[in-house]
Amino acid sequence: MWHSFVHLLLRSANQCVAYFSTSKFAIVVTIVAFLAPHLRVLVTQGPKATLHRVVRRLGIGGLLAILVWLCAFGWSLIRTIYTDHQDIVGTNNSLVAQNVALKKQVADLRNQLTTLQTSSPKTVTRFVPQEVGPSKPDRILTDREKDHLYEGLTKIAKDPKYRDNASVTIAPYAYQDRESERLAQQLADVFEDAHWKVLRQNQLPVKLVGRAQNQIPIGIWILTNGDSSFRYFVWSNFNAVGLDADERPASDLPASFDGLIIWVGYKDTPF
Repeated sequence: MWHSFVHLLLRSANQCVAYFSTSKFAIVVTIVAFLAPHLRVLVTQGPKATLHRVVRRLGIGGLLAILVWLCAFGWSLIRTIYTDHQDIVGTNNSLVAQNVALKKQVADLRNQLTTLQTSSPKTVTRFVPQEVGPSKPDRILTDREKDHLYEGLTKIAKDPKYRDNASVTIAPYAYQDRESERLAQQLADVFEDAHWKVLRQNQLPVKLVGRAQNQIPIGIWILTNGDSSFRYFVWSNFNAVGLDADERPASDLPASFDGLIIWVGYKDTPF
């Protein structure tokens, strides 16, 4: 407490000096210059004679100057106390507002906790993924397999019996599936090289009928209304290069369809 009081007096003194646009050094020099001639009297005659001489030398003007300095110091002291009081009040108001806000947050959190404690527990259902074995490798035709498939398709295209049927529509089951999309592209290139008329599609161009319309193709579906020999020739060429192909019955297609569709499905069951 004493330290705070001394600090208050020093701040008031500094502010008082600022009022007169001077400095503490100038004030000290003035006082020393005034008292220096009286040091000899202090040593030879004592403090009382020195004080009497100082008061006589000061006169009324000096006493008035000291009075003015004391009034200025008192005003500075009062102003400093008032400024500190304003700062304390402002800080206190800010802390009170923060305290009110924190109390409101505490009340809200208590209400939420009460709600959670009184509400019925929620059931969370989690599905554990089934372990699956290693997936099948991607179906990518090598150059040798492409050549073998090319030779077989060329024979069909040159056969007078099936020359007019040498046209095919090739589509992946899901064009978002990069593996089946890539294989469909490879097959289309080989068919074109073998002089087949190739129509490339992003999806099946016709709607299947019967049970087939709800099935997901696994491997390659050969869809045609041609005779069994033509269907077998296409299947055997796919089988010779290791492609898993399925001869679908003509009943999967609408009665009005005429042609051949190679529908590239997933390489394996997707789930």
